[in-house]
Amino acid sequence: MPVSPMFCESCGGPLSTRLVEGRERTMCAACGTIRYQNPVPVVSCVLVQEGSLLLVRPNSASSRWSLPTGYAERGETIEDNALRALEERTGLRGIAPVLLGASTVQSERRGDLLVLSFWIPTWTGAPPPGVTARWFPLGDLPSPLPPHDVRTVERWRALHPGALIAGDNTSAERRRDRRSAGITEYSNGHRPADSVVENPTKAGENAAFDAELLR
Repeated sequence: MPVSPMFCESCGGPLSTRLVEGRERTMCAACGTIRYQNPVPVVSCVLVQEGSLLLVRPNSASSRWSLPTGYAERGETIEDNALRALEERTGLRGIAPVLLGASTVQSERRGDLLVLSFWIPTWTGAPPPGVTARWFPLGDLPSPLPPHDVRTVERWRALHPGALIAGDNTSAERRRDRRSAGITEYSNGHRPADSVVENPTKAGENAAFDAELLR
């Protein structure tokens, strides 16, 4: 759990726990300042390509996958936070994020997290060295995924009931036909859904986030 401060940020006086507004809160005995412990905002991103979902790992030594995720930062809109986190975690540059929903998650180090999830319908680029990312068929996702990621994917699928699920041969046959004609086809400016880019180097300042979140 996060470490609570012992002294007031306003006056330096000692802090104590008191019943305030019907809750136990940390309060300064000297100046009366209440230290509210609000959830930490976090963003996660959903990218779907031809029935497959993009997942990432903190590094190649980790066996756990999750949605691209990062902490929100000051000075940005929450949408810009999502796009920045996506680029930090995957190297992809997203466009026009769409809010899917929110979840509350418990973190051992940060306490309560408020995870705001976004669908990224359009993007460009490809994962650079230092990123471990892979496209997984929506019908065959790795286990275990974080429960809030599972709920986020379910929200996306509820909004796209007619979406192609990987395993449908239609798109694969179309790609084979186009390749045989000498045409290379990358959906949304990215690599085909079976591509994997792995490197043990950390990617971005939030690279270790998911490992901590999954504890």
